Amino acid sequence: KANSECPRVSKPTITDIKKKKKQAVFNSYVTNIGTPIYTECGFVYNTSSNPTIENGIKLVVSTNGGGGNYSLTVSDLVVNTEYYVCAFITSPIRTFYSEVTQFVLPPISPIIETLAVTNLTETSEILNGIISTVGEPAYTERGFCLSKSSSSPTIVSSKSMKYVVTGNGTGNYSLELNNLEYNTEYYYRTYSLQSS
Repeated sequence: KANSECPRVSKPTITDIKKKKKQAVFNSYVTNIGTPIYTECGFVYNTSSNPTIENGIKLVVSTNGGGGNYSLTVSDLVVNTEYYVCAFITSPIRTFYSEVTQFVLPPISPIIETLAVTNLTETSEILNGIISTVGEPAYTERGFCLSKSSSSPTIVSSKSMKYVVTGNGTGNYSLELNNLEYNTEYYYRTYSLQSS
């Protein structure tokens, strides 16, 4: 079209990611209002690599043709999911897209706590823990790790022993250990595993 100029928008940035609220803020900038001036701008996103108005979720932010920065808080996102986002701008000619930005809303970690030992004898004890939040996605394994030499035992350390406790959900769980070495100091703590 004679004397026409394409409108342009910048590649989005993603800020204020809040995994517990399942929110993120999308930001972009109209770098050129175009000739004729654009009539609509916003964002489009999905979980595939090339979001468009036809295959993604369209979010309109402005229709005033004024240019400049614009942002939008997006809710109801799914944790541990990769999203693809681009800005769009529509003129009387057609719709134009920015480059694509990728981001992941991180998983919500389980909340797990190590409790005091009970039923302690010379060679046995009961380890105790509690899970108050299962996380999202929910944890797939729970238990204890125990060590005689490390004050911070882990399930991957060669100096630690791993004990799996069956079960799921929230609440207390325990493990009875027997045949412990007499007059020996042990260190233990709870653990949980979550699928990535």
